[in-house]
Amino acid sequence: MNNRNEQLNPTTHRLVSKLPLPPRARLTLRVGVTGHRPNNLEGAQSARLRSQSQRALECLKEMTAKLHERHLQECKHKKEKQVYRSDPPILRIISPLAEGSDQLVAEGALTLGFELQCPLPFSRKEYEKDFKTERSRKDFDKLLHKANSILELDGSKETELRQSQSYEAVGRMVLNQSDVIIAIWNGEKAGRRGGTSQIADEAERAGIPLIWINSKAPHAIMLKLNQDDDWLAWKNGSAPLLDKLETLLMPPRHAGSEHSTKSGKRRKPDSLAEYLSENEHKWKWGFLWKVFRDLVAFRTRAIRIDLRPSAQPLKEVIDRIEGALGAHYARADQLANYYADVYRSAFVLNYLLSACAVLCAYLAHAVHKYNMTASFIFAIVEVLILSAIILNTVFGHRQRWHERWIDYRLLAEHLRLTKFLMALGRVSVSPPRWPAHISYGDPRNSWMYWHLRALVREVGMITAHFDRSYLEATRDFFNERGIKGQIHYHEPNAVRLEKVNHRLHSFGIILFLLAFNAAFLHFLIHEDPWTLLLTLITIVGPAFGAALAAIRSQGEFDRLTKRSRAMTSQLKRVSDQLDRLILQDGDLSSLRLSEIAVNGGQLMVDEVLDWRIVFQERPLDWPS
Repeated sequence: MNNRNEQLNPTTHRLVSKLPLPPRARLTLRVGVTGHRPNNLEGAQSARLRSQSQRALECLKEMTAKLHERHLQECKHKKEKQVYRSDPPILRIISPLAEGSDQLVAEGALTLGFELQCPLPFSRKEYEKDFKTERSRKDFDKLLHKANSILELDGSKETELRQSQSYEAVGRMVLNQSDVIIAIWNGEKAGRRGGTSQIADEAERAGIPLIWINSKAPHAIMLKLNQDDDWLAWKNGSAPLLDKLETLLMPPRHAGSEHSTKSGKRRKPDSLAEYLSENEHKWKWGFLWKVFRDLVAFRTRAIRIDLRPSAQPLKEVIDRIEGALGAHYARADQLANYYADVYRSAFVLNYLLSACAVLCAYLAHAVHKYNMTASFIFAIVEVLILSAIILNTVFGHRQRWHERWIDYRLLAEHLRLTKFLMALGRVSVSPPRWPAHISYGDPRNSWMYWHLRALVREVGMITAHFDRSYLEATRDFFNERGIKGQIHYHEPNAVRLEKVNHRLHSFGIILFLLAFNAAFLHFLIHEDPWTLLLTLITIVGPAFGAALAAIRSQGEFDRLTKRSRAMTSQLKRVSDQLDRLILQDGDLSSLRLSEIAVNGGQLMVDEVLDWRIVFQERPLDWPS
């Protein structure tokens, strides 16, 4: 069913009524830095290296400003509402501030108005031991005080392997938080684990635009946009970079493209603009579905889960995440629930009305020779019922109830999962690569994913220290409120769906058996009004039975029951893994916790995508 309002934080839910429209994101560009330390910059021309990095940063700043201005002008020209706010773009540098390249780029970025966010491989005090001179430590402290976000990872120098893993972890954190990477690098592939070579290679494979400033004089700038592309000289590569940034930062252009219908081509509304313009729906037109569900399965008490953590080390972090994304989640969740109820009410109404139309048609014929007025009334009612089915279906298609429900639910579920993962410094998990035959439904190219990325990009990196108390609190938060929260949804959901499916199936069989018995009794009973009653049962019984079967099929209750049970089983395994982290004293690390959290998150993402595939093929249709 995927009505997940059971999990909505009541505090967040109240925010919806205070927001006439969801807040727009602010255009943000995140630039990550990786590069050599002083020992690998011997022979470098410091002034030239600095000017080249400044040149790249200035170009990125100009491109971002140009794209923002273009967006505002296009919206004004087309008289459309802005997707981004009018505020100047946020330019952000992501740098661990290691000696050498990291600090050099960060210093230049700050002079250009970039904000600074710093993931550190170790605690601040431990990391300071990496700096060889008092001057470099002072430079580090000076830059760190200008950062608006500092994430201290739980790296260790106990062994050479652990130290390499720590540098690798912070490098991947930079990649996770960046849209573009600036690498001051000698171009050699060999290097230590977590070094510049590895991070640059992973950026290429991830499709993150890579600006390579050669650490060897004369420090030429090269650009690579994708792994399979060739390196471009900066003079020739800046235009392709602008195109890449436009694709990344600008709203999808095909959201309002034309699509074919049986009557010709009709322009599809811009889904993103439509979502951003959605107002709160005070009239809940989808009440019929809930009435029908509760009559069939009896009312099931909703489970509400408060997403606010009780552990103090995590409270400030979650408050920040909730403040940034809570209203967006509440809005998407509320709209998804609204359109889910409207869509379900529409197909339940269509199928039940179609059976009622059969009933009226028979009654109009049956009473024709007894009462012409009654026959005429039944005929009129039949026409009205058929007209109601037509209007309901046409209006549902035009308002795109089915499509809005699926889109808004996907957005809401990704926002909810993102709120959990951001506590670990993660942005989100990626959907799997889709096979070609269903590539039309790939959500990676959709407005929902674009909007999600725009919101997450603006929020940026959290400020936290990954010590044991923080990791324990995060583990408990993700396990209790995230994984077990989903278990508390899927377990009763499976029970309720099974009841709905079983009872609709049973009612259909009962109606069929009544029709069969009535048809048999026709051979034994020949007097009115019994023959009229038996004929009514033989005609109307199968009609209503078919309507219930159609509702079962359209609602996919059997398949959803199996999915909820399978998800419950798999989520319990993830929960057990999280529980064992505390019992295994030496195994609680951000790397291990992130691995389990991402796997659990991927499980939930895959479930939502599977649900999306199922219901994309179930639009509101004629009850034929």
